[in-house]
Amino acid sequence: MAAVPDKYFFAGYLGYYTDGEIFLNIIGLGTINNLSFSVRESRLKKRGIKLGDFLSASVPMGKPVENFDKVNYKFTVNVDGNTATIEDQEADLEKNEDEVLVSRVKAFGSVRSIKQNIPVGKYRINIRA
Repeated sequence: MAAVPDKYFFAGYLGYYTDGEIFLNIIGLGTINNLSFSVRESRLKKRGIKLGDFLSASVPMGKPVENFDKVNYKFTVNVDGNTATIEDQEADLEKNEDEVLVSRVKAFGSVRSIKQNIPVGKYRINIRA
């Protein structure tokens, strides 16, 4: 069987399962920015991964996410409480096929704009989970 290629993620949010166990929500980057997974913090901590870190992982069909590895990117990340923010990214603000304003960021793909009443153009933005 062929190996599952790694995908890249950002650990953007820390939450709690109903049993009190801590999880990190990892959010896909680039073309997989529509994917996100909740992963027990203890599994990621074993690999040195914490809130605000970037990582690679395998996403095998029908199985849990696995093979976590921390990845070092030179982005400014701010962790505030349970949320991590990627700061000061250059983005092109434009309308998507549904007429929703999105910021297209080279490294991260499309990110929905919180404000929907601003003009299209180039901006510096912060990205949060």
